Order: sequence, then C-alpha cells, then structure tokens
Amino acid sequence: MKTIKFCVFIYFILSLDLYSQYVQTPLGNNVIATTPTEGSSEDREEADDYYISRHPDAEPQDTYGLWYSTYRFNCHGYAWYMTTPAGDELDDPKWINNEALYMTDGSYKEVASEVFPGWVSWSTGDHTARTTATTGVYLSKWAHGPLMEHDWDDSPFGTSNLKYYKLCYEEFTVETVSSDLSLDACKLLIENVTINNNADFEVVYEDWVKIEGPFNATTGTTLYINPD
Repeated sequence: MKTIKFCVFIYFILSLDLYSQYVQTPLGNNVIATTPTEGSSEDREEADDYYISRHPDAEPQDTYGLWYSTYRFNCHGYAWYMTTPAGDELDDPKWINNEALYMTDGSYKEVASEVFPGWVSWSTGDHTARTTATTGVYLSKWAHGPLMEHDWDDSPFGTSNLKYYKLCYEEFTVETVSSDLSLDACKLLIENVTINNNADFEVVYEDWVKIEGPFNATTGTTLYINPD
C-alpha cells in the first residue's frame, strides 16, 4: 500500500531534481524554498484518485497538464508565496517547509476570526490555506496531491486549532492617485506618491506608516492619517 504524505514531504535526492533558493516574506526576510521536478503521470494519477475519491465534495483546481496533482509546490508555497504579490501563482511554483517565519516576523498578524483575503494555519497537521470570498471555504494544496477548493472541515488535515491571519505589512507604490482612496494596514510603506485631482487620501494603520521618496499633494487634496 502506498502512503500519501501531507505537507511535510520527504525528498529522495536520487529521484527528484530540486534546487534551493530564497524567497522573501513581505517584510523582506529570507525563506528557503525549493522547486522540485514534476512527478510521473502514474504518481500524479494515483494521488488524484486517492484524494478526490476520499473528498468528493472538494473541487480540484487545474494545475499543470492532465492531472490535478503536482509535485511542484506544497500548501505553504501556495499560500504564503505563490498567491501573494511576490509570487506569480502557478507560473512560479515553490515548495516551502519553514513557513513559521511568515507568521512571526511581523509580515502577517493573527486575528480572531477568518478574513478575506486571509490565511488559515492548522496548528496540528502542518497545513496552511487561503480563504475565499465564501466564509468557511478555502483554497489549499494537499501535499503532492491536488490543489483543492474545500470546506473548512473537508480536508485530510483535521479541523482543530485553526489560526487565522491577515496581511500586516503592505507597500503602496502607485505613483499617482487621482481619485479618493483609503488604505488600511498594520504596517504601511508609501513610496513616491502624488495625490491630485482633489482626491481624498486616507490611511488607517495599527503599528506605523513610513513614507519614502517624494510625497506630493496637489491643491484641493485632503490627507487623513489615522491610528487605529
């Protein structure tokens, strides 16, 4: 009987060609990531059959080619890197094992309940997911199996001790703001911004706001900077 492993995956160096590299948290701290080669068609088909048959209500998402399952990224790579501004979803797959830094370096903040867009971490089972616009429905990658859209309680990883996170550090680099805009973040970096056309520019923050480079407000604009 073949064992299907979850997010923690043991690599056999002789059979998988992979290389290590660094990706960065939103705050700029390095995280080791790998990009494994794809599994065989036989292994991908077997993983599809295993997970989809056991979770018929979950919806597999297209990844690469004929099979939903893929070896090229895991749950942490998908949630914390591929679906953030730093990544490019399926075009930039990553396998990340040391995901804890994302939750502890100040890039993200734990919140009391699910938010969208947001992140969900299983304190048991070593798993993370992205929230969707539907409360209680998540997107997550299941080990070297498929990428699934699923109910919060319909996955191989259990349902206890879920922790919820929101993005805490954001960068705003739009050069020209020409209509009313409100930004809401824990930590916010504003770079090289001009506010014009009588626009209202509101910033709500929890920890800090940092302005780098030129910041210009033309006649008729109104600035609101409010600590939350």
